Amino acid sequence: MKKMNLELKLANNEHFDDFLRLKSELRNIYWSGFGEAPKRENLEQHFRSAIESSARELYLLLEKNIVIGYLHKKQTL
Repeated sequence: MKKMNLELKLANNEHFDDFLRLKSELRNIYWSGFGEAPKRENLEQHFRSAIESSARELYLLLEKNIVIGYLHKKQTL
């Protein structure tokens, strides 16, 4: 099995374009239950809300400094 060098990084404002690219991929659109890519303004509002929230964390998965996935963690009481 090939060893992969993966990194999980807490998202910040600079990562929005990478997040938008991921959410706009055809497979992601399909598996998210949508019919089209998200509108930039709406997704940006959601993204900013997530990274500024004390109850949620948004992580990006990187391989060789290229964003290949994300993890959205919600804290529960």
